[in-house]
Amino acid sequence: MSTFSNQYTWYMEKSFLLSFLVISFLSCKSGQERISPPKPIPTVNQFSAFYQIFHTDSVYQMSHIQFPLEGIPEQGDTTAYPKGFKWLASDWAMHKLFNEKDTSFMREFKLLDSTMVIEAIYHKNSPMRMERRFSYNGAWNLIYYSPMRLPIEIKDQLKILK
Repeated sequence: MSTFSNQYTWYMEKSFLLSFLVISFLSCKSGQERISPPKPIPTVNQFSAFYQIFHTDSVYQMSHIQFPLEGIPEQGDTTAYPKGFKWLASDWAMHKLFNEKDTSFMREFKLLDSTMVIEAIYHKNSPMRMERRFSYNGAWNLIYYSPMRLPIEIKDQLKILK
């Protein structure tokens, strides 16, 4: 083989290795957890405007919840609900805006169509999650609420392990 061919092969191998190292270095975390930008609130049918008012005005919030509200009870509630659990207005605690600076939690919105939004808030280091469902029928309303808790499936599996 010619000297040029050997030099070219050596150069290509070194270039590949150098590229690989640079890409690996850039993709590594630098000791600090990367903070992903907050997930945007859907804008369909003015949902984002509704969402802001819903979390800052208690009268507005109460008037945009379909009580008795379907959902799942608090984690420690051991009562059996053969007809399904319902949240009552008398037991409702006002919901506040999600704190985007709290990096322990992550929020996601799922837009099913222009009339249904599902919001889920997850704890990053555990299977705990909260879910709310909003429906639009001329105005947005909260139609389902599950507080921060272990999902039912995981809770049932933990009982089996005990």
